[in-house]
Amino acid sequence: MPQSEPADARMRACGVAEVSGQVQSLRLPRPQSPGPGEILLDVLAAGVGAWDQLLASSEWDVGLRLPAALGVEGAGRVVAVGPDVTAPAVGDLVLAHSAPLPGHSGLWAEQVLLRAADAAPLPEGLDPARAAALPINGLTACQALDWLDLSSGMRLLVTNGAGVTGALVLQLAVAAGVHVTATASPAPLTGCAAWARQTSSTTAAPTGRARSVASSTRRSPRLPERPPPPGNSSARAVGCAPSPRMPRPRPLN
Repeated sequence: MPQSEPADARMRACGVAEVSGQVQSLRLPRPQSPGPGEILLDVLAAGVGAWDQLLASSEWDVGLRLPAALGVEGAGRVVAVGPDVTAPAVGDLVLAHSAPLPGHSGLWAEQVLLRAADAAPLPEGLDPARAAALPINGLTACQALDWLDLSSGMRLLVTNGAGVTGALVLQLAVAAGVHVTATASPAPLTGCAAWARQTSSTTAAPTGRARSVASSTRRSPRLPERPPPPGNSSARAVGCAPSPRMPRPRPLN
């Protein structure tokens, strides 16, 4: 007579059972114990993005073995570490973006196996639900600014500055002393404009400055005239709107 499966051998997850299948609730085996260079995470929150559809259709191969949970970014608490892992430690709160996924299943689950090198300490005071959406957008923002090779005193135009990636680009650039102009549609302008006003008025702000310009899909914004900042006045631009080639996520039933 076959031995019954332990009650806690499986976990709740959300993912797909077949390539390009519908996203659904799943009961998946719990991840194996972490090996060298790996950690096991109790997931507290996971990010959701248009790229997750690429996982479901296998257009972005991150090593999923179906059925599997989707999700390549999130935040959680470390519950086990591999034999050679010194950081993070068991009990630490971390945020992570991992691709490929060593456990062949993603972060839309109760637990996930990750590479220790793909995890970073959760900043103190940052809610895990907010931290879960930070890794991919944050990496995108950093990579865009690295590619532009900006220096203090240069000017930067950020389109869709009220979006997640745009807002991060704006903050990182200002912190580096760059003079930033950000465009945004009228509806979400409040958050971007409020941040820009706060940055411009505080005496503790970095040397860079930010300003916002309302725009719409009907016409291009007309930027107000402004004298160039002193020093290096070379200009750069970065667009933070979603790529038209990236599929938009469908609502889950």
